[in-house]
Amino acid sequence: MGTPGGGTGAWLLIAAAGCYALGAVLIDRWFADLPSLSVSAAMLIAATPLTMLIALPLEGSPRWTTAGVTAVILLGAARTAGGFAAFFALIKNAGAHGASLITYAAPVVALAAGFAIRDEPLSMPSAIGTVLILLGAWFCLRQRPAPPPTSAGGPAIPASQRTVEG
Repeated sequence: MGTPGGGTGAWLLIAAAGCYALGAVLIDRWFADLPSLSVSAAMLIAATPLTMLIALPLEGSPRWTTAGVTAVILLGAARTAGGFAAFFALIKNAGAHGASLITYAAPVVALAAGFAIRDEPLSMPSAIGTVLILLGAWFCLRQRPAPPPTSAGGPAIPASQRTVEG
């Protein structure tokens, strides 16, 4: 983010991370039966004007260059849309919980690559962040105990999943 403490950019990144996690759950609950590419396209079409409303006042009007337009097309349209389509397909197959685990790997890989390939320094906050990320992944992967049986001998069913027969 270029500044000590991060400022507004740090809070925007935290908000984006929260939206990313919430998005996986919402996709799993509301859009799992729709084609991944269609959901990705609709999401990006809806997000673009919202992003512009934030970016223009903070960053100013962009300078249009051939390299810039090419980068937007290749990175934005092809890579981002393709990445989201793949992520949504993963949500359909592994569920929101399982699919969100892939997001834990990205910052750890980026930190390791920066250290190993680019000789970037490994700071204490980065090391602590990596430990916290790995701890979060461990919490997601650990086995949960089976629910206790009900008085009828079957597994306990959460109230949200019970149906009334009549």
